[in-house]
This record gives sequence, structure tokens and C-alpha cells, in this order.
Amino acid sequence: MTRNDSHHALIELDIKIADLVAKLGVRRTAIALLRGLLAARPRPPDVADSLSPHVKRDIGLPPDGYARHRDHRF
Repeated sequence: MTRNDSHHALIELDIKIADLVAKLGVRRTAIALLRGLLAARPRPPDVADSLSPHVKRDIGLPPDGYARHRDHRF
């Protein structure tokens, strides 16, 4: 993406937000934008689960079946 492309994308976003404000009002638009930003998103899948055991060992990850939780008694 070039600098001009990102500049045009920002202009288009500004125009779309201005249209929403004109149609719905500032308050409803702001609430919708904040809800979108604060919405809980699911955690992405763990990429390490798809690695083979020898690659995991090479990069210092625990082997398959290793308990991921720690004993918090100490």
C-alpha cells in the first residue's frame, strides 16, 4: 500500500463516517463506533499447536501433552 493509497482510504473513511453522522446523529454513531472497538473478540488459534514436535523442541516450546498450567502453590 502506498502513501497515496492510505491517504485515499482515510478520506473515504472520513466521508463514510460523515454520512453516518448525517443519517444517525453524532451520539448514535459514537456509541456504535465505541461498541465496535470494545466488543470482545475470540482469541486467535494457537499456531504452536500445528507445529511438529521437533520444531517445537528447536524453538524451546514444551512437547505435546505437556501441562500448560503451572502449580501456583509456591
